[in-house]
Order: sequence, then C-alpha cells, then structure tokens
Amino acid sequence: ISNAECSAFYGGGIITANTICSSGAGGKGICPSDNGGPMSYMTTDGNFVQIGVASFFSSTGCENGHPSGFTRIRNYLDWI
Repeated sequence: ISNAECSAFYGGGIITANTICSSGAGGKGICPSDNGGPMSYMTTDGNFVQIGVASFFSSTGCENGHPSGFTRIRNYLDWI
C-alpha cells in the first residue's frame, strides 16, 4: 500500500520515506518473531531481490489485516 495509506492508519511521524508498508490483506503480516526478516520480490528471470527488512506491525496483532512496516533497504545501500 502507499505510505499515505499506511500513515493514515499509524498516524504522523511513524511512516517515512524509509518505510515500505504491506497491506496485511488476507491476514498476512509481520508477526513478533518475524522482525528482521526479508521483504522480497521475484524478478522476471526467477531471482529474488530483497527490498525491505521487517520492522513493525499493528499492536492489535499480526493476522488482523492491518498494515505492516518494513525498512526500505534502498535508502541504506551506501551504508550497507
């Protein structure tokens, strides 16, 4: 989902340009033991590219359909 949609859920100051939000649709989201895990996508040639690191989820739980937040790796590539 867009950062604007995510910010509407979590409020100001939480979502930044360093955040990627996933919708949580279908009860799929970050759970407590997932922090630090990868967010990735599969390229057209079948390789996986990591674009995020699991960071936070709704205080009401991880299977409730609420957005989850990931740290956007691209913004830290120079540091990494």
